[in-house]
Amino acid sequence: MKSNAFYLFLFLSFTSYSKSPDEQQLSRMISSAECLGYMTLFNDDDQTASTEKVRQLATVFKDSSKGVLQNPKMREGLAKGIFAKSGVKFSDEFYAGSILAASREEVTNSVKENFGGRQIEPNADLKKIWGYEARRRFDSSSCNQIK
Repeated sequence: MKSNAFYLFLFLSFTSYSKSPDEQQLSRMISSAECLGYMTLFNDDDQTASTEKVRQLATVFKDSSKGVLQNPKMREGLAKGIFAKSGVKFSDEFYAGSILAASREEVTNSVKENFGGRQIEPNADLKKIWGYEARRRFDSSSCNQIK
C-alpha cells in the first residue's frame, strides 16, 4: 500500500508530460526496479545465472533514477514530501533507494500473496514456488528487453 502511494506520487509528478524523455526515464526506472524485485525471489540456480542481468538492470535503474530525481517537478514534489518535512536533507541516493525498496516490496508481496501468503512461515517448497512465479513474471514483463 505504501509503495502504491509512492508510485502514484511519481506518476502524478509527471502527468503534464506526454512521452517526454522524463516520462521515458521514469518508466525505465520503475520497470528496472520491478524486475530487480522479481530477481530477489529467484531460486538459487536462476540467481546464479542472472548476475550479469542484475548488473545491467541496476545500472539502468541508477542512471534513470538520476534523471528522474533531477526533474524540476520531482524536486518540487520531494520538497513537499514527508522526508522534507523532517528537516533533514536527504541525498538523491536515499530517494533512489527508497524507490527501489518500495518496488521490491510491492512485487515480492504480490508473488507471495498469490502463493501461500506472506504471513506464513516459508518452507523450501514454498520458496521454490515463489521463485518459479517470480521468474514467470520477470519473463512476462519483458525484463530481458530492458537495456
